[in-house]
Amino acid sequence: MSLFARYAASVLRPQRAKFLLQIDYSMKMYSWDRFITRALAVPPSLMGRTLSFEHNGSLITIKLPSVEKVGNVHDEDARACRGAWNSNTGETIYFFIRSVDVCVEVSTEVAVPSEVLERNPNAYELISDEQQKTLNSIAEGCAAQSRSAFEYWVSLLRWVSGTHEICRHVRVGNESGWSTYLLDADTKKEVWIRSQTIVLGSCRTVTEAVWEKVSQLALAGESPPIYSILYGDALDCIDVADYRRALVDLSVACEAFLRSRVIASLPTGTSDQVSRLIEETNINQLVAHLFPALLDQEAKERYKKNIKEDLSSMLARRNKLMHVAELHGATLENCRRYANSVRELFSLMPDPVLGIFTSLADQSHTALI
Repeated sequence: MSLFARYAASVLRPQRAKFLLQIDYSMKMYSWDRFITRALAVPPSLMGRTLSFEHNGSLITIKLPSVEKVGNVHDEDARACRGAWNSNTGETIYFFIRSVDVCVEVSTEVAVPSEVLERNPNAYELISDEQQKTLNSIAEGCAAQSRSAFEYWVSLLRWVSGTHEICRHVRVGNESGWSTYLLDADTKKEVWIRSQTIVLGSCRTVTEAVWEKVSQLALAGESPPIYSILYGDALDCIDVADYRRALVDLSVACEAFLRSRVIASLPTGTSDQVSRLIEETNINQLVAHLFPALLDQEAKERYKKNIKEDLSSMLARRNKLMHVAELHGATLENCRRYANSVRELFSLMPDPVLGIFTSLADQSHTALI
């Protein structure tokens, strides 16, 4: 073989093959992410359900695991596990969902070599540096969209179901699990061990009705009111003994609710200046005069008898906490009392979007976490 022939065989032919490999085609893509879920319990009928909706300009699909993905409670890789069942029939009452999948449709097509479909992901030798930058940019955008859509969906679940525990972050304390021991100073003999009470958390199951209502709200692009979000955050802070933060969130939730209800009561055509005046009005004026004036006689009596005094106390303690760092009012007892009063305050003028739907929460089961 001549020198030229050997050159052609060793260089030109591989170059030609490489050239042929670089024929790109436009690929329609979607992203996939998986998120851990906690305190999310559903009946068997919701297993495998999907929900698709528009969020921030992208089509989002959230998928619950199917019954086939149910595993042992001790299997960390199980996507779901049985929560409770009928001891007579063996029928499952509810499952705990441990993770959900979130997919985001990519709006633009991406030019990549067709051979990537026959290779493992990230085939760097087939994808040019410029294409890699494009794919990374798209993936980063989809990751942000997935996270935002997941948090939005969770906020709707909490709002509609009235279950603030759903998908909260885990806070781990420093306790070892050992109790407190009393020992004889001379012999170091253990004399007494403090009794311990193990507290099991619980949440409400997400019912078919809750799922359908969340679907309607997601498709309509509705979001929970800020006072509802802050109230749920405050309850979570009470659960983890962060009473200082709970006191602040309860107070802001209360204030946001009062101002929104008074502003919503203004006649059509009221100037923006009047709304701004209410937004800047001292909160004590809202508690004492402006909000009670909106209530009927029965609700007004409930407000004055059961709610008003606690609201004034809570807001006064919030102010002392924020302005002079007075901490002694941020206690479990106070926060629980204030949380009950704020919840009763909300019930005087129910959310117009949910309407009477909140009563459907009574159809759910209590699931031990």
